[in-house]
Amino acid sequence: MKYVILRNGVADEIHEKFVDGSIQWSGDIGPGWAYVGGMFVVPEPPTPTMDDFKAEVRRRIFAVISATAQSNLTAARAAEMLTEPQKATFKAGLLWIGAMRLKGSELAANGTLDYQKDNHWPVLPDGVADLVAIF
Repeated sequence: MKYVILRNGVADEIHEKFVDGSIQWSGDIGPGWAYVGGMFVVPEPPTPTMDDFKAEVRRRIFAVISATAQSNLTAARAAEMLTEPQKATFKAGLLWIGAMRLKGSELAANGTLDYQKDNHWPVLPDGVADLVAIF
């Protein structure tokens, strides 16, 4: 049993014991749930913002290559310390990062709510993870 205090028709406080002004509730309940017609309703998830999409792009890129590894790999490329196959893999990685950023913008423009699902995002090219592991 829960005791819920409503503010503006929304569950604001949830207690285990009776509190003055609370209503008794025995079903599922969470903060922010709307009280409609004598029932609590799960709120719609907030619409993602452009910052949410950018954060997802950043999270996915950094899951593959840290900022330190990016700096080290870029320095190695600039110093001509990469082999020809490594240079090609480096370029594929850069193109993947660009594709990730573009996909984030597309998902935001389309208002894609399930943007965190893997099926929306470009696949990491072969060899990139192995090259990153060196740095």
